Amino acid sequence: MDEYPIVLRRRERRNENDWLKAKNWFGGLPRISPDQWPRDPATDIPLHFLAWIDLSDLPAGQWPTGLPENGALAFFCDTDFDGRVGASRVIFEPEPTRFPPCEPPEGTPPLYGEEASHYHFPEFENLDVAPRHFNRWPIELIREGPVNREAGEVGRYFHVSKLDNAPPAWEAVRRLCRQFGQQLERWSGYHDALPRRDRQKLMSYRTPYMFDFARAKLGRLLQRLRGKVDFSMGGQTYRIYNTHRWETSLEERDRALMDLRYHERGRAEFFLARPEVEDVLSRLAAAAAENERWQRIPATLHDKILSFLREAKIARICDTDLRDSWRRCVIDMATMPREVFDRLSPELKDGIARTCAPDWAKFYRHQIFGTGLNIQGAVDENRGQVMLLQLSSDQMLRWEWGDAGVLQFWISLDDLGEQRFDRCYMTMEGH
Repeated sequence: MDEYPIVLRRRERRNENDWLKAKNWFGGLPRISPDQWPRDPATDIPLHFLAWIDLSDLPAGQWPTGLPENGALAFFCDTDFDGRVGASRVIFEPEPTRFPPCEPPEGTPPLYGEEASHYHFPEFENLDVAPRHFNRWPIELIREGPVNREAGEVGRYFHVSKLDNAPPAWEAVRRLCRQFGQQLERWSGYHDALPRRDRQKLMSYRTPYMFDFARAKLGRLLQRLRGKVDFSMGGQTYRIYNTHRWETSLEERDRALMDLRYHERGRAEFFLARPEVEDVLSRLAAAAAENERWQRIPATLHDKILSFLREAKIARICDTDLRDSWRRCVIDMATMPREVFDRLSPELKDGIARTCAPDWAKFYRHQIFGTGLNIQGAVDENRGQVMLLQLSSDQMLRWEWGDAGVLQFWISLDDLGEQRFDRCYMTMEGH
């Protein structure tokens, strides 16, 4: 087998015919029979589709014995990792054009699972409309030599504001209102449902996934205070005891008390500002619903929204960012029908094209064969196996495998020789 891998690089969207008729792609839909769609053997839940590789498109080279010269490989996995690596499956389709694109079957869960889908796709109102498959992005297969990962720094993050400072589209405002409203509702609901003693500990942390962390952090802080402290604030008396008086100092105690007062003020400001914030969000959402999704908002309104968000952050109400909502919109527009894609400015189109360049691939490494990224030792543990595919985290595909991690599909030489792709297995590693 050749020492260097085949790099899978996202295509630039220059020629629409090449884009639509590409033989290889990430995301989208596989060309398989509906009864072929794989499921988790333990739960019978359908898996999520990741990539389609047409083997007839492989560059010339000395590839592993047993690899078919024709046909296609479809890669699936359960993206609801939740601290574990779920089921995975590789399907070999001998005739890549035999079936039309196949929709995910009924019962397919949202991408990343029910618990994490709202984090990865905050723009969707509920789980019923959350996506079941990633957007389709055609790819090209390139034979490359070794990559010098130290050769110059390139942009590893897609900064829309650096490419186009014009106001975003109404769709970004709609997503902003939905995400802001969800955070507002979650924070209020969590706070109102808590016992009084836990409300004092929660202070100004407003999102569910921060609650346990905040309570534990504040609890450790209180335990580290020196001596016993009584003080009153907002009509409530706080009693703090310390069991580790030798670990701290009076200065740390004073800083902790200042933090508690700061968070108490933030909580009070939140409930005072909540009606006004909800009114602003309601009016913005109504305006977004009345206007065409991909039309740019007026510059004067853009300035007012940014000012409103700055005030919300100062009051510690929410950390939702219009720029982040617009960035997600642009990434989605990159793979939408041509009439939507053409709404993007030339600067944004060029920026998207640059994410398909080889420099970007130094850090977002999708490949077949070769030596994969060894983050936590999976490559060492699977020496002697063939790495059939590696998919890196890639914000342009909205792929997030742990903390900037990778998915790697492995197969033994014997199973590859017998074309037993059903025996492939997957590992996931993050930083």
